[in-house]
Amino acid sequence: MNFKAADIIFEENDAANEMYIILNGRVGIHKKVKHAYKMLIELKEGDLFGEMALVDRKPRVARAVATTHVQLIPINEH
Repeated sequence: MNFKAADIIFEENDAANEMYIILNGRVGIHKKVKHAYKMLIELKEGDLFGEMALVDRKPRVARAVATTHVQLIPINEH
């Protein structure tokens, strides 16, 4: 999967059924605070995110946004 800088990978409260490994690029994880999003962390090549999707099947608790062009490997339980 490829995303351009500023593309939203997933939104807070989206249904979740896969996690991602970053092959290259950077991804920001953002949480809505009052009326604006605040970046909590920026992830890089080799990092993974969204793993709780495979554990609890609850909606996403944060937004993931491509900070740069990014290439991801999606992983689900199938």
